[in-house]
Amino acid sequence: MKLQETLWSLIAVLSTIVVTSTVKGVTVYTDRTSFESSAFALSLEDFESADVSDGSISDFFSAPLDASTDNVVFSPGDIVSGISFSENHAGIKLLQVIGRNAPLFGTTVNSKHLTFQECNAGLEINLPNGNSAFGFDLFDFVGNVALDISLFSPSGIIRMETLSLPNQPATGPIFVGFTSAMDDIVRVTFDSQSNHYYSVDNVAFGHAVPTPKPSSLLLMVVGPLVYVIIRRRRGTLKSVKR
Repeated sequence: MKLQETLWSLIAVLSTIVVTSTVKGVTVYTDRTSFESSAFALSLEDFESADVSDGSISDFFSAPLDASTDNVVFSPGDIVSGISFSENHAGIKLLQVIGRNAPLFGTTVNSKHLTFQECNAGLEINLPNGNSAFGFDLFDFVGNVALDISLFSPSGIIRMETLSLPNQPATGPIFVGFTSAMDDIVRVTFDSQSNHYYSVDNVAFGHAVPTPKPSSLLLMVVGPLVYVIIRRRRGTLKSVKR
């Protein structure tokens, strides 16, 4: 009897856990290694194909930036297929690439990274359907500010994460990644809570590693307990017959 009571208590607890996990749906990562172990078939855009000399910053160029872009900074095919970058405001949308070790606000970064023109706007990244994992390195050049990152599925927003940013170039970038268990991630927007500049690098997108469905998880845990109960009952019946 005690074993049965334990079984039903465990089912009740698991049901609560499963509902909570399903409602959230999106996992946030601050470590690239953990993110990559939770995703597969990742594509990576690092902007290293940009025609920008070390120590310099490119001219602004029109968005969107994608695999078809053909300008003084990028040639067709330089950007990985499927992803596009733009600004998320209604005016003229302009982007810029910061070269390796280019001085910006008194700091330098040893890689090429993408930024934008309007400090009161922000980046917008669009992905093709079928992607449920997205991650990137983020540099902030002012520090002590908050940045809202919103993830969208084809049907609407699925999560917004607010980051409090220090001045990363002094210590390196921060990594932010997401996996979605229920919806595709087709658009990501960055919105500053104050006017400031930031940039992104090493943008990865692909597929989240499938997680067990709630029914499967429940069966994996409850199944062995049910088996034990049945075995005990059979043992009891044999003893009575004797």
